Amino acid sequence: MAIGATVTHVFVWYGKDIVEIIMKYRMIGAAMIPGNPQANMYFTLYGFNTLDQARGLIDDLKMGQYTKLPPRVTFTIQSLGSIIGGLLNYVIIKTIISSRREILLQVQGTNIWSGQQVQSFNSNAISWGALGSIIYAPGGRYAIVPFGILIGLAVPIPFWLIHKRWPKINADKVVTPILCWTLGYLNVGINSSVFTTFMKYNFLLSAALDGGTQVMTSRAGHWYVVPLDESLPGSPDPQSYATLRTASCGSLRIMADTDSKRERINELLDYIETRLAELEEEKEELKEFQEKDKERRCLEYALYQRELEEVGEALVEIEDDRRADVHGANVRREQYNAREKEIQDLEKAIADARHSLETVAQTRRDSQHELTDFVRTRTELECIVEDLRAAKQNAGGGRDELEAELIKVESQVAEKEEQLAELLPEYEEQRSLEASEKKLLDSANARLSALFSKQGRASKFRTKSERDAYLRHEINSVSAYRENQAQVLESTKEDLVRVAQDQTEIDRAITHVQDRLEEGRTKMKELAEKINALKEKQRELTESRKDHWREDTKLDSLDTSQGLRAVDSIAERYSNIPGVYGPLYRLFEVADPKFNTAVEQTAGNSLFHVVVDSDNTASKVLDVMIREKHGRVTFMPLNRLKPKNPPMPNSDDAEPLIDKLNFDPKFEPAFQQVFGKTCVCRDLTIAAAYVKSHGINTITLDGDKVDRKGALTGGYHDEVKVAITKVEQEITKINGQITIATGQQNQIRDGRDRFVEENANLNNRKEKLNEMAVRLEREVEELETEITGLDTKIAGCEQEVRTPMSNSLTGEEEQQIVSLGKEVERRRKSMMESVKRKAELEGRKNMIEIELKERLRRRKEEIKFKLDAMEEREVDSSSTDDLESRTRELKALNQSIASLNKKIAGVEKEGEELTSEVQELRKKLEKIQGQQTEDSRAMSKQQKTAERYIAKRRMLLTRKDECNRSIRDLGVLPEEAFEKYVNEKLERVSVFSSINLKSESTNSRLKKFAHVNKKAFEQYTNFTKQRDQLLERREELDKSASSIEELVQVLDQRKDEAIERTFKQVASNFEEVFEKLVPAGRGRLIIQKRVDQDEDMDDDAEETQQSAVDNYTGVSIKVSFNSKVDEGLRIQQLSVFAIQKCDPAPFYLFDEIDANLDAQYRTAVASMIQSLSSTAQFITTTFRPEMLVTADKFYGVLFNNQRTMR
Repeated sequence: MAIGATVTHVFVWYGKDIVEIIMKYRMIGAAMIPGNPQANMYFTLYGFNTLDQARGLIDDLKMGQYTKLPPRVTFTIQSLGSIIGGLLNYVIIKTIISSRREILLQVQGTNIWSGQQVQSFNSNAISWGALGSIIYAPGGRYAIVPFGILIGLAVPIPFWLIHKRWPKINADKVVTPILCWTLGYLNVGINSSVFTTFMKYNFLLSAALDGGTQVMTSRAGHWYVVPLDESLPGSPDPQSYATLRTASCGSLRIMADTDSKRERINELLDYIETRLAELEEEKEELKEFQEKDKERRCLEYALYQRELEEVGEALVEIEDDRRADVHGANVRREQYNAREKEIQDLEKAIADARHSLETVAQTRRDSQHELTDFVRTRTELECIVEDLRAAKQNAGGGRDELEAELIKVESQVAEKEEQLAELLPEYEEQRSLEASEKKLLDSANARLSALFSKQGRASKFRTKSERDAYLRHEINSVSAYRENQAQVLESTKEDLVRVAQDQTEIDRAITHVQDRLEEGRTKMKELAEKINALKEKQRELTESRKDHWREDTKLDSLDTSQGLRAVDSIAERYSNIPGVYGPLYRLFEVADPKFNTAVEQTAGNSLFHVVVDSDNTASKVLDVMIREKHGRVTFMPLNRLKPKNPPMPNSDDAEPLIDKLNFDPKFEPAFQQVFGKTCVCRDLTIAAAYVKSHGINTITLDGDKVDRKGALTGGYHDEVKVAITKVEQEITKINGQITIATGQQNQIRDGRDRFVEENANLNNRKEKLNEMAVRLEREVEELETEITGLDTKIAGCEQEVRTPMSNSLTGEEEQQIVSLGKEVERRRKSMMESVKRKAELEGRKNMIEIELKERLRRRKEEIKFKLDAMEEREVDSSSTDDLESRTRELKALNQSIASLNKKIAGVEKEGEELTSEVQELRKKLEKIQGQQTEDSRAMSKQQKTAERYIAKRRMLLTRKDECNRSIRDLGVLPEEAFEKYVNEKLERVSVFSSINLKSESTNSRLKKFAHVNKKAFEQYTNFTKQRDQLLERREELDKSASSIEELVQVLDQRKDEAIERTFKQVASNFEEVFEKLVPAGRGRLIIQKRVDQDEDMDDDAEETQQSAVDNYTGVSIKVSFNSKVDEGLRIQQLSVFAIQKCDPAPFYLFDEIDANLDAQYRTAVASMIQSLSSTAQFITTTFRPEMLVTADKFYGVLFNNQRTMR
């Protein structure tokens, strides 16, 4: 649990980088349990595997959630897998370790088994567990590593604090772990500053390590590891002698290997002979089985061959039918193609007729529109003439009536105002009388009420003090209320004063508005006269322009129509002139019909310009037109069109006209040339504004254009077009003046309407102020009356306070009650009469005011408005007073209408003829298209038939392939298979039935041989071949054995000589080494014989060289430490230094070889090792100081509490 908690905490801090987390686990384990490699390994494994398994299980749960699996099912499967998988892994690992333990302990392993992973765990555990607490502890060589972890924990904190303080600088986007991790891979200091040193020592160190590893693992060298009290120093004589023989010569392994191979060959030969005997018995059954199987294959071949013949016949029949259908289809397709060409010719003829019909229809529409304009103009002229005649006859009739009515209304208004002026003083007097009567009545009522209250209080209070307290309270409350009402009275009077001031200001405003209205009437009259003059001149110029248009349209229409027809004809006749796309109007469609007028006005004659791909194509078409003397067209070569259009405004008030067109993108240069500089605007005002601000052309939906520059002149001049241009310029100029004058009129009308509305509002406000003033005056009177009553009440209460308390009123007070009651009654009657009289006067006053306001004054304004309108109309029609000129104009217009009617009749006749022609061509086209439809159905049917043929042929070919594959599967067939059943001349059904019966009979007999070894012949053959090969191999080995025996005899002799020679060399080296080690003594090597094993060694041992080498049983040492001539003792020890001189090795490892030596001998041994270290490397372990004097490097090793420390 502690390990799991620790590693989980580490994972939370450092993320899911498993490799880095393993290193941290090892470091933490080394810190928690220092010096214990086994504990470190368990800590790392339990921590890493637990967390890794948990992450894997969580990933499985997450994947199950993505795939909509129930979590309970996923968890159940995970639990079962963990239990079963854990048990299986345990069993498998135990089995592998027990059966492959030797291989797993090897460093290199095999190509299948290797213990490197486990050994790496062991090495890491030793590195961290045994040495980690030293090299990573404070003061150690790598102490910065654990501190770096703490530094890494602290690095993100400043960025987090900066993000909390200034969140907008995105300091939280700095991922410090990745930043620090990446910096660890930058060898900037080493690679750049000390590059040479880095390259030198890096490669040399790598080469040294690799070379050392190769030397250590090489099998060619000899290694002598000499631990204390083991192996060579304490080995018996025979083992020492074997070591000596190994150092000097080889062995008889080759001969032993040869004998082993011969024995294995003999065993295989015995097994093969036994197996061949068994196969001889199986061959007979196999032969009978092969006979039956041969008959079966003959029958199956006959069946497959018959089926192949039938499939071939069916394929031939299908191919014949297909060829017949293909021939019919080819004939029908030729007819279809011929009719297609005929259809194309008819469609072209129909298109030409339709084009002509459209031209005629366009001419008719233009004439009809012109006729409509003429008729409308004639109607207007007739109305104008009638108006002029009526005006001439009844000049001033209607105006006089209105003026008379206005005078009558004004007199009625004056009369009513006079009546109202007479009635108002009497009404005001009666209202004042009513107010005074009401005031006196309220005063009497107040005094009478005070007496009645006093009379009631006599019985209500028992003492004077109680009464006086109540009265004072009453006086205070009434006084407070009276003060409040006095304030209200003052406020009301102030409001009344403000209302009077407002009435004065409104009177002045009404006077100002009426003056402005009169000024507007005068200006409207002047502008109307100016506009009428300009419109008269405009009409004259428009008629002149129409005449020029008619003349120009006739010429252009004829040339353009001829030219377009010529271009279509040339494009069809000359196939070597590609790239003729046709006139512009055929290449686009208008997205919304409401833009048709704008498109036509913008493009103009450009709609009939012919679009071509290049100027070369245009030149070719133009050459043909000149040669054949056709009409006139304008070409638009796309390769030469490079329009530079100004930027368009991004606004809803101005939309690019080109965006309202649908066309092929390859024609975009042509459309940019014509429409790219034009925007559609809502009205002329907005259009003119965009022309000035953006330098573009604009047009309205009604076709009104505003260009960014004037017309260009020069070069060739067409007199008609020049005249049209001049007239259009004059008309444009007049239109501008009319627009300005009309705008001024509209401004004046808008101002007049505004003033009229303002006048009405001021009058309404004046009436409201009058009503408010009357209401405020009434409120003032009522408040004054109320305040007077309150004063009376207060005076009565104060007087009562000053009088003594009595149970009843005094006689005088009772008399006052009686007199006041009579006075109240008299005043009430008088006031009722005043109210009645005032109501009567008020009713009369209201009737007069209503009459003035609702009828007379309103009628007066209406009459004035009509008179103003009549004045405007009179001004508008002032230029048409010339009745005779209008009559002449009407007569000319009637003649033009008659001419147009005649032209329209001719055009309609031509249109009917073209319509009949189109109908005839359409009928012929429909007939041919019907034939094409029938042929199309027939070809579709033929196509389906061909597909069925193909499917049937594919099926037959599949059957053919299956039959051929089945025949191939039969294998090699006997000769009789091609004749026995194939050539039977019977009917198909009888042949198949007889073959099937024979095949079934053969198969039933073959079932008896199900147990037969079908590979008996093959196995017999294989074993025979193996037997022959083994016999040959045994003969070769026998020859090799005799040769080897001869060689062994020679080698034995040479070996004896080599052993004796090696012994002499080693003995000589031994004496030399011993003399260096023990200068005062003497040492010799002695070879022991078999005959001397039971005897003590003596001085005659030196004569053993004369015996055979095979009698040698060992090597011993005879030494003397005190004398060079005294007899020495034989000891069981062999010096490695002597062998080193004879057979040197590159590396030696000595384990405490000086443990049992005296100090002088240890010094001698150290000197000997130092002298030999020039050609070999020596590593020794010792507890004595003598070795350290001559050593190059040395290490101290401490062993404490089962821990080893360097």
